[in-house]
Amino acid sequence: MIDKYNAYHLILQPLVSIVTVSYNSADTIEQTIQSVTKQTYPNIEYIIIDGGSRDGTVEIIKRYQDKISFWISEPDMGIYDAMNKGISYAKGDYIGIINSDDWYELDAIEKIVSKIKEDPIIIYGNMMCEKEIPELVKPARDLSTLKKQMSIFHPSTFVKSDAYKKYGLFNIEYKISADWDMMLRLYENGCSFCYCDETIAHFRMSGISSNFDKRQIEERKRLRISHGNSSFLLTVKDILILIYRTVKKYVTTKIL
Repeated sequence: MIDKYNAYHLILQPLVSIVTVSYNSADTIEQTIQSVTKQTYPNIEYIIIDGGSRDGTVEIIKRYQDKISFWISEPDMGIYDAMNKGISYAKGDYIGIINSDDWYELDAIEKIVSKIKEDPIIIYGNMMCEKEIPELVKPARDLSTLKKQMSIFHPSTFVKSDAYKKYGLFNIEYKISADWDMMLRLYENGCSFCYCDETIAHFRMSGISSNFDKRQIEERKRLRISHGNSSFLLTVKDILILIYRTVKKYVTTKIL
């Protein structure tokens, strides 16, 4: 039985679930794990879903298993299938997802929890893009921009667990843009968003979503159509990035 003191404590410090998905991430996952296990916020459930890595990732996970609530290593159907598995195991009031090549600020969860008193469905913050010159990026405050592009960042976004039960998990038909599809679903269903003007996560510019190509543009087109935005299939940014990638690939090939 929970006494009044413990009940009050649980209200002040709700359980936050963190999910990390990984596959052959031996070079980066330890930094990710440490950024979760060293959080200043105490009430965290940590879940790692590994896709059957063979490069030493599992051995690194095992070194920290006393600080991990649950982990599993088995084949999956891609990154969003792994995220769905993690969500299905999560017991927290809010769920955050940090990939195995990204990491949190050590007080990230404490900053996010400070916004829970407003009882939003989604809490989202700023992100540092780790590249040659790191760049702090802030999400759009006007969430109508989600109709045109993914204007908030999933490593620095936390979603109430009940929302996944009500509105569904990630659509694994999307291989790159399922997080955008998820945010659009939540936005279109009138879910409340709360902005936290703090740096929450660091995003390493090497993942699948940072490799912008024709497949990603086609997927974005399909997503826009499915959400009733067929009038503007490609943004100027889409086109410019595609041109840049094509030219860069051509020049590199010529040099080699």
